[in-house]
Amino acid sequence: MKNINFEVGKKYIRRDGKIVICVGILDDKYYKGKYPIILVYDSDRGCVEQYASSGKYRVDILSSFDIVSEYKEKPIVDWDAMPAWCNWVAMDSDWNWFIYDFEPELYKGNVSWYGSGTKIPEEYEPQFNGDWKDSLCRRPKK
Repeated sequence: MKNINFEVGKKYIRRDGKIVICVGILDDKYYKGKYPIILVYDSDRGCVEQYASSGKYRVDILSSFDIVSEYKEKPIVDWDAMPAWCNWVAMDSDWNWFIYDFEPELYKGNVSWYGSGTKIPEEYEPQFNGDWKDSLCRRPKK
């Protein structure tokens, strides 16, 4: 596993799909800071757990508690307010939201999505406060 860039206050996702939060980073004095100890709060278990900087819960085995990536929140979309043909929504770098029939791709220069999109009226825009590049969201299957 490669190291994950842990930051106090950020959310991360474990191998089992559980979302946890980093509550502290300690230097391991024995290894002179080479292997910091990551402290993560698990709300289901009501405790703080120690992790390696790689996200491993236990260094000797693969565990469902291993942290695999930073958690990226998805937009909250009122799909009932979207046209039936709309399968995707995404926000551009200028904070405008668009709906798409087909999955759009990042446009050259990473300033918008490439695809034939229709602007969403402001009153129907999804709720989201993340990076626009993480805003692409597919309509859930029924």
